Amino acid sequence: MKVLITGGAGMLGKELTELLTKATSWQLSSLDLPEMDITNPNHVSQTLSNIRPDVVINCAAHTDVDRCEKEPTLAFQVNAEGPRLLANSLAKLGGLLVQVSTDFVFDGTKTTPYTEEDKPNPLSVYGKSKLAGELAVQEAGCNHIIARTAWLYGPYGKNFISSFVIRRARNGESLPLVTDQVGSPSYTLDVADAIMQLVHARAHGLFHVANSGSCSRLDFAKAALKEAGLKADIIPIMAKELSLPAPRPAYSALSSAKLGEFTGKPTPNWEVSLRHFIRRMILLDNP
Repeated sequence: MKVLITGGAGMLGKELTELLTKATSWQLSSLDLPEMDITNPNHVSQTLSNIRPDVVINCAAHTDVDRCEKEPTLAFQVNAEGPRLLANSLAKLGGLLVQVSTDFVFDGTKTTPYTEEDKPNPLSVYGKSKLAGELAVQEAGCNHIIARTAWLYGPYGKNFISSFVIRRARNGESLPLVTDQVGSPSYTLDVADAIMQLVHARAHGLFHVANSGSCSRLDFAKAALKEAGLKADIIPIMAKELSLPAPRPAYSALSSAKLGEFTGKPTPNWEVSLRHFIRRMILLDNP
């Protein structure tokens, strides 16, 4: 089976690339800029025509939430127009499109985990552009899976745990941590594995793909520091104190119950996966 990963150099794309490289049953192409620009119609049509993939996993995205607020045109080009081009091409050529989306399509007014049945109402340009991408894929009529995930972290790319919490703690810097934002921390390895399970199971439609359970940013960081054996000067703050350009949902935990029921393999609890990630990072630092 031929698989094309777009955004293959990103946090989730690189995890998927590493996972699929180990699987002998997949013929893998993993592309990123400048070789593959999903906003360029010629790039999309020529690449898909040349590779003829059975599955395209679109990890390419403009994920800088605050920059999206300042550059809405670019955000919609990458997060909405790109998926539309991929979906339209696959509708003609055949094949499955896996579109990776986000918990930021919700407004955070719930107090229990969001399900696939809940109505999106994004607060930010980032969330609005990702929702537009979901809708574009659905409207194109190609075979698709929309995989919403949340609070991604892993060994590749910039993320809250590696790039902020662990780095600042090791440098002896203080950690201002938000107490009033709650979500579902999701380990890229678990998300990548779950996506491939959905592909294997010939799934179709919308799925939430996140580790089970939820916590605040503060509790997430504390758990990571404890697992890593690090200490830091923690400064609890409210989200509004950061004065960030883009609004964030106060509560965006996702329920992945549908995923577990469909694949027969529930996602691990976020604390268990965080432990596995920290051990993996220790091994990478000290092979």
